[in-house]
Amino acid sequence: DRLRTYDYVVANPPFSDKAWSNGIDAARDPHGRFSWGVPPRKQGDYAYLLHIIRSMKSAGKAAKNVRWIRALDLTGGVND
Repeated sequence: DRLRTYDYVVANPPFSDKAWSNGIDAARDPHGRFSWGVPPRKQGDYAYLLHIIRSMKSAGKAAKNVRWIRALDLTGGVND
């Protein structure tokens, strides 16, 4: 089984999922999602981000809902 890849990935993963690693052996992940490193057990945000990146095609684009980053608009202002 291959991990499916997409042109666009839009995600709203759970924040701070402390149980993200239940049932996953990140060191032996067949999809290579953690080749940049295994996220800390209690920081699922990083695990979901790595999964999103691995799910994109080489020229794919992604959007993720992140509560601690404020979005910049095209005029250089900040949207809250």
